[in-house]
Amino acid sequence: MADQSSEDWQKRFQQLAVQQEEDGRRHAEAEQTLCRTIIRVCAATGGLDPLLDPHLKRLRAAVKDGYSPQLEQRLAEFSDELVKAQDQAPAADPFERLVGRTALGGRQQKKALALWEKLCKSPADVSDLLVDELLGLLGQAGVADDSASDSGARGGGLFGRLLGGKGDAASAPNQTVAGLLDKVDWPPSLQEEIAGLSSQLSGDVPDDAWVGVVERLSDLVLEVMRSADNRVKAAGDFLAGLTARLASIDQHINSGSERRQASRDSGQVLGDTVRAEVGDISGSLQDSRDLDQLVVMVTDSLDRIQQQVERHLSDDATRHQAADRDDVRLRQSMAELEAEAARLRRRLAETEEQAFRDALTGLPNRRAYDDRVAEEIARLKRFGGDLSLVVWDLDNFKKINDNLGHKAGDKALKVVADLLASRLRETDFIARYGGEEFVVLLPGADPEAALVVAEQMREAVANAGLHSNNKPVALTVSGGIACFTADEHPDRVFEQADQALYQAKSAGKNRCVIAAAPGTGSDD
Repeated sequence: MADQSSEDWQKRFQQLAVQQEEDGRRHAEAEQTLCRTIIRVCAATGGLDPLLDPHLKRLRAAVKDGYSPQLEQRLAEFSDELVKAQDQAPAADPFERLVGRTALGGRQQKKALALWEKLCKSPADVSDLLVDELLGLLGQAGVADDSASDSGARGGGLFGRLLGGKGDAASAPNQTVAGLLDKVDWPPSLQEEIAGLSSQLSGDVPDDAWVGVVERLSDLVLEVMRSADNRVKAAGDFLAGLTARLASIDQHINSGSERRQASRDSGQVLGDTVRAEVGDISGSLQDSRDLDQLVVMVTDSLDRIQQQVERHLSDDATRHQAADRDDVRLRQSMAELEAEAARLRRRLAETEEQAFRDALTGLPNRRAYDDRVAEEIARLKRFGGDLSLVVWDLDNFKKINDNLGHKAGDKALKVVADLLASRLRETDFIARYGGEEFVVLLPGADPEAALVVAEQMREAVANAGLHSNNKPVALTVSGGIACFTADEHPDRVFEQADQALYQAKSAGKNRCVIAAAPGTGSDD
């Protein structure tokens, strides 16, 4: 029984050791991904803002040694500086700032600014000669910062960089960061957030949209690394405790074996003593002629036998007491090990749950939605009934981000998530699908019943509103509704709801539209 218990614990030890090794590998991959991303972002954004350049240089220096507390500190400083740079409106005229960034001398800068002032004061009266003179100044202007020498493609003067077609200058930071996001093979737990960040860099967005994306990206990677650190530490602590307790079990087994051997040896000595004394008594009976002498001899032999028996029994009792104490200690150790294993299981379960939870809104994420919709479809196939899907999209989300900043955008997403979730029925399910999109599953609801629930949710958002910097911000959502059938793929139902959402957007937003039944749409 003890051997079987030892084998079970050894198997569990080996399994946990393999799991710790796998967690360590994932931690190393996350660290490499973070370091590569930091290096690429630093290279892509260097020279774009003189306020950020010192922080970029410190980041590049810190990342050479891999992930470390110093790198985490530099990332935090860089994030703070990004927020400051984003919140501070430029005090000077953009053209004045542009000329100030060039290598033109002071007299040439003043001349360029004077020409620009004339051009802006009365554009209709500006002669071609004045325009050519200004273009000539800009055409010979280089960038004052030494970072311009990092790439040969930045030659040809500032004017050539500004209007030179498809050079490096034509590749805006937003597109550069978006390209980096697409190139990296992100872990599954981050893919939903990365898709949302990529959407913030597409379309008609401000030139500094990459700032909030890089800030959020650094936070995401740090969260993943901290989570991996916690999992590795928890597994390491458990393995350390398990090792100590396995050693205790091994010691207990060895002690039991030693006690059994000592008991056998003591029994052997007792048997030898009894046999010898009985032999002496037998010989005395045969040789002795004096009864008194025989009585004395027999009595002495019996005393020696009794002493040996008592010694054996005393030693055996001592061994049993030691075994009992060891058994108590072993049971306590096993109870502690089981409690620690339960704590580890809870921590791992919490970590697993976080992988299915959106970090920003606290709602289930797309992975959780995929699992839940599979369960609901299986239930629909078995028992029948109705199952509807509502796809929500926050209206004018890009404007909120552009005008009020990404922190206000995050706050808007949290508010909308809370409002939508507060109007759910007990059996309903909501998840953040990605970016500013949410999905809701309504079991037992046909499209008309789903529309009633969706309208209540939409009105709750429209009536709530949001305040940012003490200013009211209008919040509305648009929704598309589609109904599942037992034999239809969930992706197809999502497409139908998404098309209905597009119709709601086209019709003026802040409304819900039911998708056309399959086979009635023009796309079929």
